Amino acid sequence: MNKLLNKLLNKETIIYVIFGILTTIVDFVAFGILYYTFNIGEIISNTTAWVLAVAFAFITNKLFVFESKSFQSKKLIKEIISFVSSRVITLLLTNLFLLCARFLGTNMMFAKALISVVVIILNYVFSKLFVFKENTNQSITTKKDYLEENTMDATPAISDKLKFRIGYALSFLIPVIILVGIFIGRKVFPFGDEIYLRSDCYHQYAPFHKELYRKLTEGGSLLYSWNIGMGVNFTALYSYYLASPVNLLLGLIAPTGNVLIAIDIFIIIKTGLCGLTCGYYLHKRYGGKNLSFAAIAVFYALSSYMAAFSWNIMWLDCLVLLPLIVLGMDKIIKENKYFLYTIALGLSIFSNYYISIMICIFLVFYFIVRMLSTCPTEGFIKYTFSRVKSFVIGSLIAGGLGACMILPEIAALSYTVSGEFKFPEQWQNYFSIIEMISRSMMNVEVSIFNAHEPNVYCTVGIFMFLPMYFLCKKINIKEKYGTGFLIGLFLISFNTNIPNYLFHGMHFPNSLPARESFIYIFVLVTVVYQVIVHIDCFTKKQIAGSFFGGLGVMLLIEELYVNDTYTFDIIYMSMLFLVFYFIVTMALRNKKINKTFIVYVLFIVCIAEATINSDHEKSYSTTTYSAYLEDNKAIENLVNKIEDNSFYRIEKLNRKTKNDAAWNNYYGVSIFSSTANGNFTEFLGRLGFEKSTNAYSYYGSTPFTSALLSVKYVLSNNLIETPYLMSLYNYDEEASRYLYKLDYTLPLGFMIPSDFSDNWLCEGNNPFAVQNSFVESSTGYVDMFTQVYAGCKGSYTVIEPTEDCDLYIYVTNYVDNISWDIENADGTSGDQGSASGLNHRQIVHIGDVTAGSKITVSSGDAVSSLQLYAYAFHQDVFDIAFNALNSQGLQISEFEDTYIKGTINANKDGLMYTSIIYDRGWKAYIDGKEVEISSINEALLAIPVPAGTHTIELKYCPENLVSGLVITIISIGLLTFLIIWDKKKKKAMEDDTAEKIEESDDNMDESIVESENEVIEENETNVENKENE
Repeated sequence: MNKLLNKLLNKETIIYVIFGILTTIVDFVAFGILYYTFNIGEIISNTTAWVLAVAFAFITNKLFVFESKSFQSKKLIKEIISFVSSRVITLLLTNLFLLCARFLGTNMMFAKALISVVVIILNYVFSKLFVFKENTNQSITTKKDYLEENTMDATPAISDKLKFRIGYALSFLIPVIILVGIFIGRKVFPFGDEIYLRSDCYHQYAPFHKELYRKLTEGGSLLYSWNIGMGVNFTALYSYYLASPVNLLLGLIAPTGNVLIAIDIFIIIKTGLCGLTCGYYLHKRYGGKNLSFAAIAVFYALSSYMAAFSWNIMWLDCLVLLPLIVLGMDKIIKENKYFLYTIALGLSIFSNYYISIMICIFLVFYFIVRMLSTCPTEGFIKYTFSRVKSFVIGSLIAGGLGACMILPEIAALSYTVSGEFKFPEQWQNYFSIIEMISRSMMNVEVSIFNAHEPNVYCTVGIFMFLPMYFLCKKINIKEKYGTGFLIGLFLISFNTNIPNYLFHGMHFPNSLPARESFIYIFVLVTVVYQVIVHIDCFTKKQIAGSFFGGLGVMLLIEELYVNDTYTFDIIYMSMLFLVFYFIVTMALRNKKINKTFIVYVLFIVCIAEATINSDHEKSYSTTTYSAYLEDNKAIENLVNKIEDNSFYRIEKLNRKTKNDAAWNNYYGVSIFSSTANGNFTEFLGRLGFEKSTNAYSYYGSTPFTSALLSVKYVLSNNLIETPYLMSLYNYDEEASRYLYKLDYTLPLGFMIPSDFSDNWLCEGNNPFAVQNSFVESSTGYVDMFTQVYAGCKGSYTVIEPTEDCDLYIYVTNYVDNISWDIENADGTSGDQGSASGLNHRQIVHIGDVTAGSKITVSSGDAVSSLQLYAYAFHQDVFDIAFNALNSQGLQISEFEDTYIKGTINANKDGLMYTSIIYDRGWKAYIDGKEVEISSINEALLAIPVPAGTHTIELKYCPENLVSGLVITIISIGLLTFLIIWDKKKKKAMEDDTAEKIEESDDNMDESIVESENEVIEENETNVENKENE
């Protein structure tokens, strides 16, 4: 039996495993395209996929596996008939099984994965014994042939180096192919009219990538952008969202500007890289003689974390780098070398400082755990000091490598709401441990917008492999304690508020819960692989006990959560795969069974589990591709046809996202970004605009506030029958997009009194009073808005104007929608209207109403008392105030992203108000001399300007950018010096060793010569003695 096993463990079987995996992938991808994309029945889809797979399998089996070199027509036809016949048998078996699966309502991909395990075994047997038997059963005529045939070297073995390189390739390719197959099933473009664009990727990342694409391909400063919000520090936004080095390839990946496709390609590539780096780590750290590391690495690349958050493309680089960072840490512990650790961590910090915070917290604990588990008893102090020194130096240099991104980002975040810290006052927990563990099962719906539920699934095998890990005698007991501590640490961070707060950078996450759970998943994946590597050390009782213990936990979860939280099929599918892992584990331990073949089966089981879980309907959700792009050309054409040399902003009356300006390339107002200025957000909220924690928008504008923000044009999806204070400028009738020019727009800067901030009353929740105060404090004119009686009647409010007026209202309740009905003074019914999306409160324009009419306002939301302000807008007062402000406006002569130059004529000393968001990166110059900048409530930039005509210049450079670049350059230089110095030191040691060896050889040669001389002299003496005798 051992001879048979040795015979099977050779080049032939290994290559069969590799091409068998590729054949299975061809089969699955083809089946997925036909069944899910083109809605072809399961039998036709499976048969067509089978034909493609068989063709691929025959060619690869003939040429590379069994090395049948003959292409004589007679023999070739015989091989094809035999091969196809054997595959027909397995095809019929598969189709029969799929029919049964359809009647039972089983997931087709799951059923196909299940039957594939049986089919693989049969195909191997048929090919080996019946198809290519002439090549595998050649007669043995000599003793040499017999010996070669019965040793592991009978067929030249694939070198370990090549074999493991193939394993690394599979670590990358398998997740990529599975994800591509899922995208095909989801009909993602170009296989349909869908795109993987979810949540923040839809609203933020796509527009920001589009803006980066323009700057890279068309030129433009990477320091500032006017296309995002009212203008933003683009360096900080780049650091937060776009710092991945891969993004610099946008111009190549999306040559036509289609960044949506580029984003999906990046996600696919980074998913594959997660598998590659994880597989590389597993093999380098824990060894192993087969390719099982590639199968286990799939679970890191396609975990529930990836299914939930892979659209969050800015995090993925850190997930790719985590295994390399940990491998670098292990090199510090084992070899006292920190270069890999430093470079990998530096890239992570550069790419995304936020996720890197979580990695750094983990690294501190991981370093302590590894030190405690490996530190020798002799030389303890020297060993510990050297490792701590390397850890500290490597970490500091890594931080320095990312300083050019971190320091400007820290400065920018100080302006945001996120810049505030509020430590929890007491401990709280969110849910039970068993409920959290239950999320480790297959097909549990991913958690994206829930407050706390973590995405912790990687494989259901963990229910069995985790107890086996702690039973393994080959693993250091201290290391097991350390792993248990790390697992417990993460479970506590998911379940309690203070660790949750600390892991998320001193903030509680706004949805997207447990963002550090990918590290926990990585730890679990290493546990699974260590069990596979040490499988021979387990007894049958230990394996069986762990298996039944895992089943017991699943049955407990079924008892507690089925019907309320989960459906029964989640439990039973998880149990079924646990059975598969039990069988595979027992087979791997059995020395009588070919391990290469079992590893192949392990690949199939892992691929099937990862595919089925990733294919859950809530994972990798898509949006309509054409809908996102439908008005692009129309808007771009309308914007490009504007003939206006002054500074102005454009806004949408019907937006797609708050970052439409970045997507469509125009200066706007609205923004949704974690880097949004908190004081400016509050400023707009006081004026009656829509605003939330990390966002503000143009919705809620009035003629005055629109002019205040320099908005000159608005885009509408509808033709406005009676435009109010605007006129139609251009339109695209086919696309139903209309461009209107507003009658009133103030310049980017204009003069206001020096004591404006002291007199402006901007507190309270009445935006009409705030706007009145602004006008009065800046011009002296009053009553631009006057209040209209509004009587609350419980769930609705009745407004009764005493004069004809242009009516605006502001609901102080947090409701999603309102509607209104107008009853004319003569009792007849007037206009009706509605407004929605009012969750964050904003001014609503009712329009012209007559004296004596009644306007009844109600909400579809359940509200016991609908409270609102109703005000009449007086255009005559607004006209006077507007002309007063406009008369002392900044006349811009030069305008670039980071440089503005113009002239202003100030009637007296005062402040030049600007609609530029306050940022200390701006420097102001009056007639060539720098002056100290000021602000309007730390929201907008203001400049003290003396009376007279002056040249104003504004220059921008992000705060801390220069110091950050200096630190990064120094860190790169220091790291380069240390690497060169280390190599020279190593070379000197090698030269010294070689010199000692050479000296030793010389001494040995001299000793040999002396010995030979002594022998010669002795022989001569003996000869002389004999002669004398």
